[in-house]
Amino acid sequence: MDFKELFDKKLLIVSGKGGVGKTTVSLLLAHLASQSGKKTLLVEMNNAQRTGIFFGLKKVPYKEKEVLENLFITSIQAPNTFEEYILDQIHSKTIYSLIFENRYVRNFLDATPGLSELLQIGKVWALTERDLDKEKKHKYDLVILDAPATGHGLALLNVAQVVIRAIKMGPLYNQASRIVKLLQDPLKTQLIVTALAEEMPINEALEMLRQARLKLKLNCGPVILNGIFPRFLSDEEWEVTRRELNTLESTEELGRVVLFYQERVLLQKTYKEKLLHELEGHPCWELPFLFQDAGTLKGIKQLATCLRDESLT
Repeated sequence: MDFKELFDKKLLIVSGKGGVGKTTVSLLLAHLASQSGKKTLLVEMNNAQRTGIFFGLKKVPYKEKEVLENLFITSIQAPNTFEEYILDQIHSKTIYSLIFENRYVRNFLDATPGLSELLQIGKVWALTERDLDKEKKHKYDLVILDAPATGHGLALLNVAQVVIRAIKMGPLYNQASRIVKLLQDPLKTQLIVTALAEEMPINEALEMLRQARLKLKLNCGPVILNGIFPRFLSDEEWEVTRRELNTLESTEELGRVVLFYQERVLLQKTYKEKLLHELEGHPCWELPFLFQDAGTLKGIKQLATCLRDESLT
């Protein structure tokens, strides 16, 4: 699989265990897609507000904002998606305000299981499939969703199927059917699972792939293994280096640093091998650990170059 095939989709969903770099991966994919000429929208959810800092924004708005050429960002929040959905149905701001801005009604709606998730993934559907520009073409060539972490991510992607099983007609049923059709279309949608080379992230990544394929019927793209330490020494070179460091008292502090680094490298190697074994040939791309410029747009561009090179190998 290469980036042309990846960016020919309409919707890329990035998920994985919390703290593994989902937002970083979402950003670098969005950057690469926009650089390739795709009009790209990066979507964050639940008012996460993680992407704005890369572009000097204090807050990512609900209305899509262009931050670089061909690259737009938005932050989907439950209250906004609810208001937008209801106004699409009743076409009256006055009636909406009278009924749905009532405190008791709002509390009831907020407590309704799955409603906010359905409306948020419904907004993703609209941005991908419904919304058109002035020329009556799709507003975006590619939408990239920085989805919630594994458990919440699976619940978000499953909520439309739950609605379809629970109700058999009406606006919510129709909306849920459209969402499922988009999510399960392998020509349009692909799930990208991100992980670190550590025990829990690897286990969660493998479980998410299993659930996505068997339960949700999603098309799964490459697993992206993030934060890999560069390996400077082979096993033989490390044995020689370790013996030499033990004989030099003046390098005791250096020895501890080198030992820590090498242990990290070997641990990552172990979990990477486990992942590749379980994937059974499913593509896996690696991203290096950044010792400088992490959390900056410069770092994102550097990682994007690394990922592009990795996809070609």
